[in-house]
Amino acid sequence: MTQQPEPSPVTIDSSKVMQITATNVTSVASITIPGAAGPLVTIRPDGRLEYGPGYEPDEAARLFWDAVRRWAPSPMEKQFGRPLTERINADLARGQKAEETLRTLAPMFEGLQRLLATSSRDWGEYRVDAWLWAVLLGWDCEKGVHDETCTHGTMAEMQRIHGWDDAAVAKARRYRAAVRAVEAFSEEAADAQHVYLSTGCLHGEHAYCQSMTGQQGEKRPGRCKFCDARCTCPCHGETGVEG
Repeated sequence: MTQQPEPSPVTIDSSKVMQITATNVTSVASITIPGAAGPLVTIRPDGRLEYGPGYEPDEAARLFWDAVRRWAPSPMEKQFGRPLTERINADLARGQKAEETLRTLAPMFEGLQRLLATSSRDWGEYRVDAWLWAVLLGWDCEKGVHDETCTHGTMAEMQRIHGWDDAAVAKARRYRAAVRAVEAFSEEAADAQHVYLSTGCLHGEHAYCQSMTGQQGEKRPGRCKFCDARCTCPCHGETGVEG
């Protein structure tokens, strides 16, 4: 019988923070997940697990998936290539940030509108006051269906009183339309089901989102932990999200 040579470890994660190494599977080998104070867990060829003194299941799982994510390309990267995947991830991040900004602006506008609407001040008397009202609440009638309660021509009256030119009026109406768009987004978001994009996918860590184990232990892949909404990242189109 020919004796097998001592196998050389194969490094699948070259970071200095952590390494997971494996030996040739045709010979006696083990897989070790090292921690800061030594091996956290060692997997023997016969399936036995040996736990180190600092072993914590969550920590070992997190280190393992960190190594796998750094070593293996994500499903999106395999399907679309790295440049396109990076652009998709960047667009997702920008979209997420834009939504967060809109959610912040909506209550701010609501508070300012309430301040103006409940004040006894005549907001049309002074030029600056009239401009604030034009942007935040609008001098135009904005009802979908007009009736005898509608007030028309107020913007034209403010233009005459304060000497606004047509460009200034057009600007005020654009700003008011932007405020209304923020209001509409806030109302739709409140009524709609949670549109969920996992933090892992947002940062390009798609394997983490698709895994059964997270930093806090067992989890459902590609699902919001609060309302069970599915992750909307396109990376799930290849592997599918558990239903």
